[in-house]
Amino acid sequence: MTDLLAWVTAPVNVVLLLLIAAAVIDLSIQWIPDTFTAAAAGLLVASALHADITPHQAVTGVLCGAIAFLIYVELGVHGILGGGDVKLVPIPAAILGAVNPLLALWWLTSAVSLQGLLSIGNRALRLPPGVPHVPAMAVTFAAASCFAVLF
Repeated sequence: MTDLLAWVTAPVNVVLLLLIAAAVIDLSIQWIPDTFTAAAAGLLVASALHADITPHQAVTGVLCGAIAFLIYVELGVHGILGGGDVKLVPIPAAILGAVNPLLALWWLTSAVSLQGLLSIGNRALRLPPGVPHVPAMAVTFAAASCFAVLF
């Protein structure tokens, strides 16, 4: 039982579970509530404190989250991404940045690239516009969390 508790409370796994929940919400209603994002941020902070993240890791994570936020704000201003995506992106970027900043960079570029491929496929199939972005964030975060084991 303690192994399961340790796995569930690990910050990377907390964010993975939250992103899966957010992806389901985004697919069903195409909107991420602000209360969900605030709760996710609180859970991340609680799990990070429980995991004894060092101050250096915390600062690196916050900087990676801030950079990801600024990139997504720019994409949001141009109408490429929605506000929920912009508010949610610092959470996974921060935890991956705490593990390794290059991992956060890989995740960010992979999520945007996968979203672009999904949008191209959506247009090729002549489906209605508006592919939710959080599922792409969740899939690429799952891949990045597998790489986080190496660091």
